[in-house]
Amino acid sequence: MPKPYCNLNAFKKSIIIKALRPEKLMFMMKQFISEQIGDYYSSPPPIKLKDIYPDTEARSPIIFILSKGADPSDTIKDLAKSAGKEEGIKELSLGSGSEAKAVAAIQKGCQEGNWVILCNCHLFEDWLPQLLIECE
Repeated sequence: MPKPYCNLNAFKKSIIIKALRPEKLMFMMKQFISEQIGDYYSSPPPIKLKDIYPDTEARSPIIFILSKGADPSDTIKDLAKSAGKEEGIKELSLGSGSEAKAVAAIQKGCQEGNWVILCNCHLFEDWLPQLLIECE
């Protein structure tokens, strides 16, 4: 922040940010929380798939809700390799006309015990109820 505002504490800076640049408020709140009670509370803990994998079952999908730019594909592939499923993993990026391919991959995965990764599900919100039916 420009002088004389650069010497303000994070709370006062947050008020200015809220008034002038509301789109930057989340960043400022993270900084405020870090300053007041520590970084531990401002960042979610990293999730290790190898730690949650034992709690999963073959008949239930694992859904990742990711922030922009995050891509767990390599981590999932590493886990598949360690679980002996590397050869049977199928990754699809959802887009126009990919519904049939996704359903076919899920059905084949169910029959053969393979893993299916569906990327960009946010682009196909209208199709997700059909995906739920397919998973059931």
